[in-house]
Amino acid sequence: MVTEAFYSKQAILTQTHSLFVKHGIYTLTIDDISKQINIPTSEIHKYFTSKDQLVEESLHNLFTEIKREDEFIKEFYMNPLDKLVYSAYNLMCQLFKFGSDFFYDLKRHFPNIFREYRQFVKQHFFAEQEKFIEESKNKGLILSSIKSSFIFELFSKLMNALLFQNNVSKKQNFIELFYNAIILKIRNFLTSTGEEILSKNKISYLLDKKG
Repeated sequence: MVTEAFYSKQAILTQTHSLFVKHGIYTLTIDDISKQINIPTSEIHKYFTSKDQLVEESLHNLFTEIKREDEFIKEFYMNPLDKLVYSAYNLMCQLFKFGSDFFYDLKRHFPNIFREYRQFVKQHFFAEQEKFIEESKNKGLILSSIKSSFIFELFSKLMNALLFQNNVSKKQNFIELFYNAIILKIRNFLTSTGEEILSKNKISYLLDKKG
């Protein structure tokens, strides 16, 4: 609940995000949101002219968080293979914070905003992944014959399959899916050196995410 002292745009967005995750976005109205977070609709309309704008700016917050975490990944991990794995994991984790219902509603009822999401994945995530893939190739970790577009297509299918499943809410389940869907798939593209690094690091990947 947002109190009068916190009638800020970000506070409203944060509380509204929780409602979107819980109820989805299609059936909620501005009046519903107003009642649930105990804020007059007039205060909400100071920042947001419509529910579409609330949805869109919630998604923009998601984009910002993904970029922030990706910057940390690029600075913290030196190995491009680690960057590739953790960047994919970061995107998945951030998307799961919104939940399957949010993206189902987004795709079905807010197609223009859903296109923004698809464009972001293409322009940011795949662009970052391409850098990590090329760097991995240069270091002899990924087979030079593998095309980036092939990996992108595979990642895209994996992301959609995982995102729209309803049985991945438990953290442990997601870690297992991450291992099977990301680590094992990446293994198919690796050189012997890359395989050695992945095998050495696979336990740390999972332990890091359990902590």
